Amino acid sequence: MFRRDATGFCTSVPWEDTAWVVEGEGVARRLYDGIPVRFDGRDWHAWQAPLGWVLVKHKGEIARMIGRALGLSMYPRMGTYELCGPGIHLNPEGFKGQVLIWHREAERIKDLPSRDLYDIADWFAAHYGKYSGIVFHHHDGIRLAKIKPKDIRPNS
Repeated sequence: MFRRDATGFCTSVPWEDTAWVVEGEGVARRLYDGIPVRFDGRDWHAWQAPLGWVLVKHKGEIARMIGRALGLSMYPRMGTYELCGPGIHLNPEGFKGQVLIWHREAERIKDLPSRDLYDIADWFAAHYGKYSGIVFHHHDGIRLAKIKPKDIRPNS
């Protein structure tokens, strides 16, 4: 979301393609620390950097976790989700089992005073340990930008 300095921390200068966030466009939502997955109406795909969306193998571990998260629901909505729970990135949110969080319904962050780096840093400090990050979803449904507390130099 913001340009990085030589040490890898964010500066207060946004990237040109994410300036829309600082200008107030889009919706701020909670970033969950999970595996991004997508349902296209038929198949599940998992995000794997740098490859992008990769088809989930039906007998693989991610497929089993998705199955546990779906439970008896046989009709997931098309779109992107965060697969969270035990065995996924140390499960910082503390879910008791696998869950699928539809990105369109992720917790909305309403108390962010502004979208400049310093206000975001202060917001993370006031909510220490509760949030893995913030993802800003543009109204076009395509663009997004995210920031995590670890991206910000301490005492910014």
